[in-house]
Amino acid sequence: MGKAHMHTGSMARRDRQLLLSVLCIAFLTLLGKAGDSIGLERTIKANTVKTQSYSFWRQGCIYYALLPGMKESQLLPLLERFTILLNEHTFFRKILGVLVNEMLIRGPLRAMSAFGTGCVKTLTKN
Repeated sequence: MGKAHMHTGSMARRDRQLLLSVLCIAFLTLLGKAGDSIGLERTIKANTVKTQSYSFWRQGCIYYALLPGMKESQLLPLLERFTILLNEHTFFRKILGVLVNEMLIRGPLRAMSAFGTGCVKTLTKN
């Protein structure tokens, strides 16, 4: 997760950076799973390969890079399936709910500074 290249004097800041890194990995993995489930993997691999070539995380990275230029006929099903997968996971519903509430109350920039070292413990209690 790039921890070896990360130097910070504050443990709270380090924890927030790790939380964001973990969330990015989780979201990219879910995006890859969404693309795979609607058949987009066949557009990013060689046509002679019959098995899964890329991990869900790698597929998610590829789809994320392709999002700006993606055709609407591929983009809409991908985002719809991604939304469905997000809603299936209690953890993602909780974390997105917390982020949205904080952004509404504090504004986007101040909301991110509200997440300290106890954030993950609070979100995963239930």
